[in-house]
Amino acid sequence: MTKKLAAEPAKRKRQSVKLKRVVRKAAALTSPQNVGYMPSMLVLTTLPHRKPKALAAHRRTNGRLTLEIRPDFLYGMPYGTYPRLILLYVCQQVVRTKSPVVEMGAGLSEAMKRCGLAVTGGANGTIAVFRRQLNSLFYASVGWTWRGPTITEEERCVLFRGRDTWTGSEFGEPAGCRIIVDPRFLEELGEHPVPIDLSVVQHLAAAHGPFAIDLYTWLPYRLSRLERPTDISWADLREQFGADYGSENNFRIAFLEALKAIQPHYPAARVEQYRGGLRLWPSASTIAPKLGG
Repeated sequence: MTKKLAAEPAKRKRQSVKLKRVVRKAAALTSPQNVGYMPSMLVLTTLPHRKPKALAAHRRTNGRLTLEIRPDFLYGMPYGTYPRLILLYVCQQVVRTKSPVVEMGAGLSEAMKRCGLAVTGGANGTIAVFRRQLNSLFYASVGWTWRGPTITEEERCVLFRGRDTWTGSEFGEPAGCRIIVDPRFLEELGEHPVPIDLSVVQHLAAAHGPFAIDLYTWLPYRLSRLERPTDISWADLREQFGADYGSENNFRIAFLEALKAIQPHYPAARVEQYRGGLRLWPSASTIAPKLGG
């Protein structure tokens, strides 16, 4: 059962300091080897979970932050598990190498393995899906707006500025692929990197899908930054994670299923459901703070 902070200001302050110390100590115990990264704007707001019905801009809102993704007319909107794993791998390599140029591997099969995806051929195989989603990511544009008390900041960029592929087989499969990350996206990643255990993400991708990935990337980031219990309504969570579930009740069911899926991988999370939404409590992250850059 979750223990609430005291009502008296002095005692509450002492408890808060102690809680932060416990959070830092617990976080330091966790140092996964396979750490990926994502800029915070794509943790606080997310890509679509499923293929949109219409080729239109995708928007998500979290407080003062609004994310907008505009798809390419030909290649469509990036959605689902694949673009999340691609971005996590690309961002991991950028942080590790400190270079905007990311080698994806000798062919699509190797690129998929590097991203933690299973490789199957054929018209309905994973290679075809990976190719489509990589193209969707490459041609999509991303914008984000931060509304402050006195100023509104707006940014827009593409995720990948360039791409080099070369053919090494008679069947036309790329024998190599190199991605060049957009300078503005690179800057955002460098200023606000969120570390994520890729081994857990890859398991969640295979067993549960994109919603579980989003919760696992967001919840440790959010809880580890809290100083006091915080309530978030189902309506606000729906604006943040996805409004394409038909109704708030359908969204709540999907959210709780994803939350249940990540709990074995994040036992330190202190979350309570109440009638109108979720109550979040300060908790240790899944990654030691020093790994967050």
